[in-house]
Amino acid sequence: MADKYPVVLVFIDEQDNHKDALPQIGKDMYLDVINFTTFIDFKNFMDNPSNKDMSILLFIHVFRTEELKGYTSANKKMIKREFPNLVIHWVTSDKPGETSDRIKEPHNTYKYDEISDYIDSGALLPTKISEAKDSNTKLLTMKKNYIFISHSSKDKVIVNSFFENIIRLGLDISKNDVFYSSHPSTGISTGEDIPDSIKDALNKMTLFIQYISDDYKASEVCLNEMGAAWIKLPKNRIITLKAPNLGFSDLGFLNIQRIGLCIEKKEDLLAITRDYKDLFDFDPADYNEKIHKFIKENGLLPAH
Repeated sequence: MADKYPVVLVFIDEQDNHKDALPQIGKDMYLDVINFTTFIDFKNFMDNPSNKDMSILLFIHVFRTEELKGYTSANKKMIKREFPNLVIHWVTSDKPGETSDRIKEPHNTYKYDEISDYIDSGALLPTKISEAKDSNTKLLTMKKNYIFISHSSKDKVIVNSFFENIIRLGLDISKNDVFYSSHPSTGISTGEDIPDSIKDALNKMTLFIQYISDDYKASEVCLNEMGAAWIKLPKNRIITLKAPNLGFSDLGFLNIQRIGLCIEKKEDLLAITRDYKDLFDFDPADYNEKIHKFIKENGLLPAH
């Protein structure tokens, strides 16, 4: 049997709803799965000196049929006040996107059967209890991201512009945190083995951005990269951008995202920061300016 994850999954769930989901969660994969029905019980657990070396992931259940049962803004405020370095994740048996909209939490909302996939991908990292209260300690859950930009080399003009304006300047991402094969500073160095370089980048990636065009769909390399992303990453770590001349019906099975994005549409480019703002540290005004520059630079007309 494989080693267990060195983490305890902690749920705040007043009706123990998570118990029915234990087979989906994979209880035997973790050191333990614990539920608390009140914030006070949870706080007593966190303050217990014998637990200080324990690493946890915290989930608050959002009930799907009764209005936001299990979710309270008071719980959130108390947890943030008492444990500023502890990230709250919301968990539901309903659709995460719809649930996150209802509770006005656009990030960190998951289904029970997705939890293990997210931990496997590196998207969820535990916080040590002894460090959860220390406001001077950097959040352990803020993992450095590595972005893989998948594209056809025939589309490198527009993707180069997207990389420079949106990724590097707009989102302030270092070139060291991106694999983009069409750029000399982020691609494959002279003398390196191409397949091995791509494989290494795919293994390191925590976010996959694909630009879908007719040339992309005709490329075996691109489709292989996409296949690797499907296997390694959860769906909300894959961003699909479509070429202006393609309709969503043209994507077919490639449209694996909950919502595909039009690269020429300002609202869709803004959606990247809305839906993934926990991954990036950027200036919103500067990002908005870079979107305008990108659209103008490529002569793109807004989609209607």
